[in-house]
Formats: sequence, C-alpha cells, structure tokens
Amino acid sequence: MNPLAPWDVQAELAAWKALVSTLIAEQVQLREGNIDNLASLAASKRELVVQLAPHIKARGKLLLDHQQPNDVGGMEEMIRQSGNPRIAAAWREIRDTERMARDLNQLSGRLIHMRLNSVEQALGVLSRSAGGQTLYTPGGQASHTLPARAISV
Repeated sequence: MNPLAPWDVQAELAAWKALVSTLIAEQVQLREGNIDNLASLAASKRELVVQLAPHIKARGKLLLDHQQPNDVGGMEEMIRQSGNPRIAAAWREIRDTERMARDLNQLSGRLIHMRLNSVEQALGVLSRSAGGQTLYTPGGQASHTLPARAISV
C-alpha cells in the first residue's frame, strides 16, 4: 500500500503551476498599467488558492496520520519512505513552484505599491492646484459634496 495514496501530488502541482501562470499574467498587466484586467485576475487567484487548500490539508492529514511533523521535513521523510522517485521529483517541483508563486506575489505587491504612490503624488499635485483643498479621501471618495438643491416642479 502506498502511504502517500490520499495525496494527489500531480493535481497539487498543476494547481500551483496555474497559480504561477496567473501571477505572471497579473504582473504583465501591472507593468503595462492595464488595470481593467486586474479584477478578473484577482478572482482567478482567489479561486486557485481555494483549489490548493484541500491539497495542503491532505498533506497535513497525511503527516498527522503517520506521526510526522507538519512541515517540509516531515513531507520529505514521508516521500523518502515511499521510495517513489516520481513523487520525489514532483515534490521538488511543487516546492520550487511554491517559492516562485511567493516571489511573484511579493513583486506584484511592490508594483501595486509603486502604482499607489504614483496616484497619491498625482492627487497631491491636483490638491495643491485646487488651493490646498483635499479632493479625495484616502478611500477614493470625493471629500466635498455639492449642496443639496430643491427641485421645483
């Protein structure tokens, strides 16, 4: 009996690869300033993370069931005990893909932060040219409203 049987290593690897692909697409959009596509990419990222959760949970349960620590070392020991070189290779690829996803996500965060700083600077210029009045709140809402007017019929 394969002690790793409940864990679908290939399905998890495919999900990680899909996440990396989405993160790369997100970065392209951020670099090019195409914000219109970011909402759909964010939804795709959320969906892929949801798809990854059961795989990660299955690994944790597998380790718990075999009294292994719930960490990389425990997983590597389980894989070593299985003696399956294909699973070992897939696990290495999962680890590499996880790292790539983390690095891409951090870079996207930095790109978003840079874009936000640019917007804040532009708003600062607009505010100064409007006589120092604040035009927008930090949440992007107009800070001034027009007075209400009665409509007569």
